[in-house]
Amino acid sequence: MITEKFRRQLRQEAAQWQTEGLINEDFYEQLATRYQFGSIETNAQNRFTNILLSIGGLLLGLGVITFVAANWQDWGREVRIVLLLSVFITVNTIGFQLWQRGRTPWQSLLGQALLFTGALTLGANMALMAQMFHIGGAEFKLYLVWGAGVLLMAYSLRLTLLGMLAIALIGIGYWTGFSQAASEENSIWLWVFTQMPILSAAAYLSLAYWCRSRWIFTVGMIAVMSALLNLMSSYSWFAYWGNWQQGIWGLVSLILPPAFLWSFHDFPWRRSESEPEVFASISRKIGVFFIIYSSFFLSFYSSWSSSERNIIDMQEYGGNELSYLSLPLGLFIIWTIYNWVRIAHIQTTPPYLRLDLNNSVILGILGTMAIVSFWHGNISYIPVLGTFIFNVLLFILGAGLTKEGLTKGDRLSFWMGMILLTGQIFSRTFEYETGLLLKSLVLILCGIGVMVAGVWFERYRRHQSVLTPN
Repeated sequence: MITEKFRRQLRQEAAQWQTEGLINEDFYEQLATRYQFGSIETNAQNRFTNILLSIGGLLLGLGVITFVAANWQDWGREVRIVLLLSVFITVNTIGFQLWQRGRTPWQSLLGQALLFTGALTLGANMALMAQMFHIGGAEFKLYLVWGAGVLLMAYSLRLTLLGMLAIALIGIGYWTGFSQAASEENSIWLWVFTQMPILSAAAYLSLAYWCRSRWIFTVGMIAVMSALLNLMSSYSWFAYWGNWQQGIWGLVSLILPPAFLWSFHDFPWRRSESEPEVFASISRKIGVFFIIYSSFFLSFYSSWSSSERNIIDMQEYGGNELSYLSLPLGLFIIWTIYNWVRIAHIQTTPPYLRLDLNNSVILGILGTMAIVSFWHGNISYIPVLGTFIFNVLLFILGAGLTKEGLTKGDRLSFWMGMILLTGQIFSRTFEYETGLLLKSLVLILCGIGVMVAGVWFERYRRHQSVLTPN
């Protein structure tokens, strides 16, 4: 995939080549035509205009809502209904016409902003209609239904902006209403909240492929993993496994999310095997970040010495609720195993992965995390050894990312590794009782080391850079 960054670099290099006489004007024009040098600045301006129009659409929607609220008590029910429906239909109709039939880019962007405003008015209509007809309910239900409506709009229009809004609304409803839904036994909302990892995976990931949006995939995958982690941390699903509860529970909580993210592939949504994968590299990056977060958290001795548990005992609930919880976890475990079996048959690592640590290294790290977690939770407590092992894993991750950055000239990998190694030194220095003189010395040495490493890497990257698409 040819990125805009590559086109900018190529335009600068081509201009330099022409100045030095390495290429003639005709060849430069051919490059300019092939890589569309003239549209680079236009695209940047369009993105800036899109941001401004989105902010304007948000303010416009809030302004309409405020105006209606200010005069709401003075209008009759019929006037209110007509007004609400008129505003919703008018804004969306004008926005759709401008977006589809606009003759200039700014008209299309204005249409998208109006569609975004129409999605906001949908929530206002739902809330006010419920108030007029005295339909009560918890606030989280409004956000979930509102988000579902915006999600349908995003699917029908294939708009990334509406998809992001839908994920945000459903996320607000999910996180504000989880505890309330858990107390509603045998209700549809309990089922929705316990199945949220499956529902969000089906809705968000499919929408990301439908819109070909990296933003929707990134935010959607984070939402899916957050729902899965919340489910695992809130319910003691393994209470019926007896003495193996803590070991299996810690193993699944630590291993399942990063194992799923690293092994994720696009094949369920691709039309053919020859079609390139679009989002697998993003999923792997999220997986690496999750491993880093888990390893950093467990590299502190206090994380291992604490034995507190904050879970809901599922023995208080019946078999239906237990089956609700087992379904999403079981499906994600099966999906993850299938993906890893698929990886075992891939002979070469895809070239598009930017944080592509070797699969065997990741598998070894996950296996080590699983063994240590199971041993600590089921056989015997090993706080000292566990802290040491996860510090070693953290060092391996930092060194591996730094090596990836040096090998591929990838700035993100290099600086992630440097930040990880530096953060590990900082945390160890401040975790244990050390004098201020030693702390200051460590800070000074780390600061000098980071500056020297950064300057050296940037020079190395400039000397070794080649003009290839990222």
